[in-house]
Formats: sequence, structure tokens, C-alpha cells
Amino acid sequence: MKWLNNTWAKFVLSGTALIIIYKLLNNFNDISAGFDTLIDILFPIIMGFAIAFFLSKPAEKLSKLVSKIKLKCVQNNSLAIGVMLLYAVILLVLVVSVKFVAPKIYKNIEELAVNIPTYFQALNKFLQEYDVFSKFNGLDFLSEKLSGLLAPTQLNKYIGIISGIANSFLSFFLAVILSIYMIIEKEHIFAFFRRFNERFLPERTKNIIYVYGRKTVDRFYSYFTGLALDALIVGIICSLFFSLLKVPYAPLLGLLVAVGNLVPFFGPITANIIIFVITAITAGPFKALWVIIFQIIFGQIDGNIIQPKILSNSTGI
Repeated sequence: MKWLNNTWAKFVLSGTALIIIYKLLNNFNDISAGFDTLIDILFPIIMGFAIAFFLSKPAEKLSKLVSKIKLKCVQNNSLAIGVMLLYAVILLVLVVSVKFVAPKIYKNIEELAVNIPTYFQALNKFLQEYDVFSKFNGLDFLSEKLSGLLAPTQLNKYIGIISGIANSFLSFFLAVILSIYMIIEKEHIFAFFRRFNERFLPERTKNIIYVYGRKTVDRFYSYFTGLALDALIVGIICSLFFSLLKVPYAPLLGLLVAVGNLVPFFGPITANIIIFVITAITAGPFKALWVIIFQIIFGQIDGNIIQPKILSNSTGI
């Protein structure tokens, strides 16, 4: 690479770089459109890799269980059978969720949207009767905003977005097929990249990729699977408590708790505030007080006992 020290070589390289940068900026819209097209083409591969990444370990555990069956044909194809069993269970869970859980949550959202004006009128009457925030006009503004967000037209818009995602069913189906192939052929794929690394990368770089890269991926996988499990447990427990307390829209509020739990620190706080407001409006301040007390106590139990236990077991920390 001594020629790089030549003045003319530096001049030519600098000029070429400037021309490339100018062309990129001058044709930004075309490049952006081309990049979007490339992402659309690569979407099944990217999605397939993501699915395979999170399902490879459960598939391996299932394959180990299957391999204990004393049939030669089963033992020889234990990984493929484990993968098929795992995907069959996931499909069953999705079917049950779509058939039973999703309609109930949608009905909760629809009822909440219809009843919001009535709830706010009752709350406003309560505040005026007891001369609480008598000069506060924020309830009308809040009612208008919530009604707008949850209006039937907006719900149709949200359904349209979901339908748009469902319209890419072919891409998603292809991603699932690719993920199955990636899990089953994982060792061969890794072997290919190992051969590539050994041929083209220096020894030190290879060691960094093999040792630290693998540890990073394992920790990443373990952390997010542990976090998802904790969110599921917390969401189910909160839904059951809200149902026992006869709080309206318990499944929807439980889902909100689970989603909030996936976002560190600010997620649970935001979810608790929204749940308190919805409960105060729909069930009255007394039940809202019980809900927030439960959320604070259970949040401490989850933050100090349940979540650390799950994450420590999953990450090994």
C-alpha cells in the first residue's frame, strides 16, 4: 500500500470520494427509494433470521427431549421434529389468541371509546359536586383527545395498519420457512462463516468474534427472553387482580402492564399512570386507589424479586 503515500494517489482518491458524496446527496431520493426496495426484498431474510435467533434454543431443547425416544428414525431427525413441534405449539397459541384473547381486547377498546364521554361527564360532575379543581378545564380537553384516539374511525385506521401488515403474509410465510431452514441448518451455516473467517480474517479478530461475539449474542438473547417472560407473568397476574377487583377492561389493562414492563424504568411508570386514570374514570377513585396501591406494591415485588430472579437465571448473572 505504499502507493497511497503518493500525492497524486491521495488527490485522485479524495476527488473520487467527493464525487461519490456529491452524487449520493444529489440523488438522495432515488437512493432512498432504492434502499427501501432493497429492504423490502431482504425483509423475509431479516425477519427469518430474527425468528430463528429467538427460537433456536427452544428448538434445541425440544430436540433433546425428542432424541430420548428410542427410535432410530426419530433420533436421526430429532432437530427437525423438535422444530416442527415448536412451530406447531406457537401456531396453536396464535390461533387461540386470535380466536379468544384478541376479540376481547378489541371489544374492551371499542367499549372504552364509546363510553369515554359518559365517564368524563360523571367524573366532572363528581369534581364539581365536591368543589375539587372547580376551575380546572383540562378534563374536557383530555376527554376530547382520548375520544379522538379511540374513535371508531381511528380504530378502523389501526385495523387498516394491521391489515396492511397481514397483507405481507407471503413475506412473513417465507420468513418462517427461512427461519426453519436456518435453525435446522445452523451448524452448516456457522461452518461456512467459520471457513470464511479463517481464510480472510486475522487470528486476533477471529478470537474476538468467536469469544466475545458469541457471549454478547447469548447475553442479548437471554436478557430479552427473560424480560419477555417477566412481562408475561406480570401481565397475567395484573389482569387477574383487575378482574377480581371488577375493574372494567381488565384484559386490556393487563396487556398495557405487560407492554409497559418491557420498557425499562419509564414503561411501568407510564403504564401505571394510564391505568390509574382509566380506572378512576371508569370505576371511580376508590377502586383506582386500590389499583395504584397494588401496582406500587407488586411493582416492588417484581422489581426486587421476580424480575431479578428470572433475569439472573436466564443471563447467568
